[in-house]
Amino acid sequence: MSKVDEDPPLLPPKTCPAMAPPAAVGAGAVAPGKGVPTDASCTTGLPPAAAPSGCASTASNTPARPAVSDGWCTGVELDLIVVENILAFSEGFWVRLAARIDLCKSDDDKKDYEELAENIMNIVDRVVHKTDEKIEQSTDVLKAIISPVMQEGEEVMWPPRNPEALKLMEKEISNREKEGQLDESFLSEVNAQLRQVKGDGDKPGLQVMLQKVLQLYASNFLRKRSYAHKGGEVVVPEKFLESIIEAPESDWNKLLLDGLTVGKGVVSPEEFHAVTKKRIERILIRTEGGSYQQRVLVEYIKEIQARAEEIVNRLQGPAV
Repeated sequence: MSKVDEDPPLLPPKTCPAMAPPAAVGAGAVAPGKGVPTDASCTTGLPPAAAPSGCASTASNTPARPAVSDGWCTGVELDLIVVENILAFSEGFWVRLAARIDLCKSDDDKKDYEELAENIMNIVDRVVHKTDEKIEQSTDVLKAIISPVMQEGEEVMWPPRNPEALKLMEKEISNREKEGQLDESFLSEVNAQLRQVKGDGDKPGLQVMLQKVLQLYASNFLRKRSYAHKGGEVVVPEKFLESIIEAPESDWNKLLLDGLTVGKGVVSPEEFHAVTKKRIERILIRTEGGSYQQRVLVEYIKEIQARAEEIVNRLQGPAV
C-alpha cells in the first residue's frame, strides 16, 4: 500500500491486513478510556461522530453520536463508531487525516488528533484480526459439514457414492446450528466458495454440493417455526408447504404431484402460491434486511415455488 509523502512523517505507518493507513499520523500515550476530543479547532476528514465539535467534517453520510458530558466520546462509543463505519477507513481517509493534522493551529490540537488516529488504528486492527479468526472458524465448520462427501485426492462427485452422506451432512448442520456456528460469517463463507467455484466452472460436483449445504441450512432453519395450525385447526396449504420444506430436494416433485390438485392432492396451485408468497413475507420481516440469511431462506422458498409452477405448467398450462 502506498504511503503519503510527508516531510517529516509524524510516525512510521501502522500496518493493518485489510486497510493499513497509508501515512503516519502521529502518536502519543493514549489515556485509558480516552476517545474523541471535542474541543479542537482543526478541519478534519473524520466521520461527523468522530470529529471534534469545533472542527468541520468532510464526511456527511455518517450517523453522528453525541459526545459525553466531559467533552470526550468514551472508548465504547468510539469502538461503535469505527465498527459501524469500518469501510470508511480507507486509504483516502488516512491521507486526509494526515494532511489535516498539519493544519492544526496548536500542539494540543495536533496531539488530540494523533491520539485519535492511534485509537482508530488500534480498533481497526482488532476488527480485522477478529474477522480473520471468524473466517477461519467458518471455513472449519464448512469443512466438517461437507466431509462425508469429500474424498482426499478425488474430485467431488454428486450425488455422493455413499447414500448416507447426505444424512450425515444434514446431521452435522443440525448440530452446528445448535452450537450457534451457522451465523452470517458461515453463510458468507459458503457463498464466497460458491462464487469462486461458479467462476472457475470446472468443478460442477463441488458447486452442487455447496448449493446443497445452503438448502440443508434453509430447511433446518425454516422447520423450526410452524404456521400449520391456527385456532385449533390445521391450515392445509401451510402444512403441505412445510412438508416440502422439510423434505430432501429430490422428493419435491413427488410431494407436489401428490399434494396439488393438478395431481392427486387437495391444495390448489393458487393456494400454494399464496402460502409460499406469505412465507417469503414472513422471512423478510423476521430476518435482517440484506443479510445472507435472508437471501438464502428466501431463495429456498422461491425454489419450491418455481418447482411447483413448473409442474403446474406441464400438467395444466400457465400457473397463477
